[in-house]
Amino acid sequence: EDLTSRDELFYSNEWEEIVKEIVYRTARDLMELHSRNWVHLDVKPSNIMFDKFPGKTSSEVLESLRKGEVRIKLSDMASARRVWERAHHYTPEFSPPDQVRAIIASENVYPGLDVFSLGMTAIYMLTRQTPLRPLTKYYDMAIAELLANNSKEKALTILDEAEKEYYSIYKSINLRLKDKGFKELLLKMIHPDPKMRPSAHEIVEELEGMRAEGRKRHRQLI
Repeated sequence: EDLTSRDELFYSNEWEEIVKEIVYRTARDLMELHSRNWVHLDVKPSNIMFDKFPGKTSSEVLESLRKGEVRIKLSDMASARRVWERAHHYTPEFSPPDQVRAIIASENVYPGLDVFSLGMTAIYMLTRQTPLRPLTKYYDMAIAELLANNSKEKALTILDEAEKEYYSIYKSINLRLKDKGFKELLLKMIHPDPKMRPSAHEIVEELEGMRAEGRKRHRQLI
C-alpha cells in the first residue's frame, strides 16, 4: 500500500515521523543487503512493502512501525546485483544519473545507488512530487542511442546533460521539515556526487538519534 496517497496520513502531524521510520527500517534492510555485497537497484515506494495493514490513523501507523508490530520489507529482489556485476536496471523517477551512466558504460553497481533511490523515495513521500521527472527524456535518449547505434560516447554525452540538469534540480529542492537533521540527511542521500552520499549504516546511525527526538516531540503533542 502506498501510504502517501492517504490524505489522513499525508496531512497529519505524524507524517514526517512516519516517513522517517520507513526510511530507517528500509535503510536497515539495505545495510544488511550491502554487507553481503548486494545492491538492490530498484528502491522505490512500490517496492517497500508492509507485512500487514499498518493502521487506520497516523498515530496507529507510527506506533505500529516504531514498536515493530508492522514490518517493512524490500521487494523485487530480481533487480539486485552483486557489487562486481554490471548495472542493468533503473526507474527514471527514483534512479540517479550515475545509475544510467553505469548501465551505458558497463560499470559495476555500488551501494550509493540504493542510498540515492531511498532518499528520492522519502522526498516523494514527503512532497508527493518526483523531482527527477525532467531527466526521463535524457535517460530515454541515451539508452535509445546506445541500443540503436551502439554508441557509448554519444549516449554518455547525453548523460552529461542529464547530470547538469540534476545539479540544478538538486539546488532547487526545498524541503520544509520540522527536523532539520532529517532534511540535511535526505539532501546528502540524493547528492549529485556519489562519494558524498552516506552509507546505509551511517543513515541508520543518524536516524537512531532523530527517532528518539521524534518520540519525545510526539509525547509532548499528546
